[in-house]
Amino acid sequence: MGETFYKLACLYALSLVQSEITTALGPIQFGLAPGGSESAVHVLQSALDLHPEWVLLSTDITNAFNSRNRSQILSTLFDTPTLSPLWRLAQWAYGSPSDLLLMDHGRVAANYISSEGVRQGDVLASLLFALSMRNAYSSCISTVVPLP
Repeated sequence: MGETFYKLACLYALSLVQSEITTALGPIQFGLAPGGSESAVHVLQSALDLHPEWVLLSTDITNAFNSRNRSQILSTLFDTPTLSPLWRLAQWAYGSPSDLLLMDHGRVAANYISSEGVRQGDVLASLLFALSMRNAYSSCISTVVPLP
């Protein structure tokens, strides 16, 4: 039952900052915008049409959601004043390690400590991950050097 209340609290908190998310994520993240993936594809296709000499690279970060450092995730969030309605909730959810219980027929079979990354199924997970990647993505576009 507690998970239901947490999800409702997250959905409410996100509704308070919905209009701020696109600006907070920076100019090259489309993932949380309506139609984001389609918009990203169109932007990329237009860029390649205008600049056929450009090279497009696609990358995939292995286990990306689980490998982000939680203190860095929270630090990036706390450095974004427009998302302040999420601060306390995110601190509560990610500020300290939590137990992951492996259940077998209603009994705890194993106990693992969750201390890195965002949690699968968490309403805040996509935003927190994308926000934590903002500086890395921004540095990629700020250091692009045109080919001769």
